[in-house]
Amino acid sequence: MAHQAHSYHMVDPSPWPLFGATAALLMTSGLIMWFHYNSYHLLALGFLATALVMLQWWRDIVREG
Repeated sequence: MAHQAHSYHMVDPSPWPLFGATAALLMTSGLIMWFHYNSYHLLALGFLATALVMLQWWRDIVREG
């Protein structure tokens, strides 16, 4: 039995949760750097990474739908 039919939709594995968690960690680290050292570069990179992950993940959701 190589293929099992399901009554629900099975999605393909996605890398976006891992990338999203990494972007969130980057943004959190950027907030810490901003609070302690008044440096916003890592925070800006974290926001950019989070926005890119959101856009790419939503693109995949639209394609699946």
